[in-house]
Amino acid sequence: MIKLMNLSDGHQGNPIYLNPDHIVAVYPLVRDGGSIRTVVYGGPEATTWIVEEGVEEVIKKIKEAKIR
Repeated sequence: MIKLMNLSDGHQGNPIYLNPDHIVAVYPLVRDGGSIRTVVYGGPEATTWIVEEGVEEVIKKIKEAKIR
């Protein structure tokens, strides 16, 4: 499992733990005003999560989890 900081509506500031084997895509989302969030997509129901960490940091955590 990898721990990320959830920024999805209603869950902002709460940690979220995701199974890296179920992550299909990670990509940046530019919001109005230029702020950038990271979207993590996957799971058995094709869910998206918006997280605080940058794309590179999420990918690093996925790689580290798969090495263990």
